[in-house]
Amino acid sequence: MTVKQRTELRDTQNSKKPQRNQSLERGLAVLEAFGPPRAEIGIRELGRLLGLNKSIVHRLARTLTERGFLEQNPETLRYAVGPRAFEVGQRYSLASGPAEAALPVLQRLADHSQLNAYLGVLRGPTVVYLLTLQSSGPIVIRAKPGSPAHVHSTALGKVLLAAHRDPAALLGTKPLPRLTPSTVTDPARVLAEVKTVRAQGHAISDEENLPGVWAVGAPVVDRTGKVVAAISGACPRYQVTKARVPEIVGAVRAAALQISKSLGAPAALSRQPVATPARTRPCS
Repeated sequence: MTVKQRTELRDTQNSKKPQRNQSLERGLAVLEAFGPPRAEIGIRELGRLLGLNKSIVHRLARTLTERGFLEQNPETLRYAVGPRAFEVGQRYSLASGPAEAALPVLQRLADHSQLNAYLGVLRGPTVVYLLTLQSSGPIVIRAKPGSPAHVHSTALGKVLLAAHRDPAALLGTKPLPRLTPSTVTDPARVLAEVKTVRAQGHAISDEENLPGVWAVGAPVVDRTGKVVAAISGACPRYQVTKARVPEIVGAVRAAALQISKSLGAPAALSRQPVATPARTRPCS
């Protein structure tokens, strides 16, 4: 094949590819650059992160700021995610079937059981929070809708991991991030716990994601019987006595069941027993 023929073939193949808008892709890349640990970013740093010219980044940031997707700190001149981005993200969250069904249920869980309540889904190897509801308890929620979390250290993450078709592939073989002294970082140990989660129908995070925080997670199931999300309820570890564990587990599982029923889950779910969690310890 001649050079001309190869060129013509390449041009033909390229013409079949869907056309993409470069400016839009760059603008989205700017938004995706923000997040822990970069709450505020300057133009120069954005350019370095994205591999773009400073003037291009400045125009993108200015446009995004004018539309409310970014906002500029008048003192540092650095940029942060703006309210418009949060508003659009909330639209996705509330348009999601599980989120719409879960919102009133989790609000009651937060109000009546004094548990910070969360709804999350699996996106690749990461949990993404769709809802985070603050109770009147002493734990302050720092996670916001759209923020990521780890599957191996959070209660709802373990539930989603247990529902995954291949949790071993999701975890990999390398040591997992250690968030607290209690975080299980050995993938083999996490996989062993996954079996327990599948058997009992809920998961426990005992100071594994945040120091001093105890949480229980349960699955949200749709009309096909598929786990489409998970919820969790969290409270201070010192409030979790041996006698109160079944009460908290029962409240979270009942909330998950109510959400699942709203999504048309099979009635057989209502007959599942509430088991005693495997990884708890009484407060001293």
